[in-house]
Amino acid sequence: MEQEQDARVGRLQERINEALREDLEATAESDFSEYMPDTATPLTQRLAQAAQQRGVEGMEAALDEFDRLKQSEDLVRLQHALMLFLSEHPAATQLGLRIPPLAERNPSQILPSKREE
Repeated sequence: MEQEQDARVGRLQERINEALREDLEATAESDFSEYMPDTATPLTQRLAQAAQQRGVEGMEAALDEFDRLKQSEDLVRLQHALMLFLSEHPAATQLGLRIPPLAERNPSQILPSKREE
């Protein structure tokens, strides 16, 4: 039973990694600014409402809601809402789910180090 739980958590982490992966086209079309994060609050609340169940089931429901919202919402705003949700929801911490590092989710925002010669 514990192996099944671990497998489900692993699939959840893969879904999170994929959901937060940079989409350059969506980024170019988005008008979202992290300096005005309140525009993501209603989306964060929708994800939290979807996660009414505890544990893995709640997190799966929230990611299912993310997938539904992705069809009609600004992807960059929705990704920000997902990161807020993951940082605030106790089940994410309890299950060991994490927001991937910036270098993994938005590699275009990482500048290479300047080489000294």
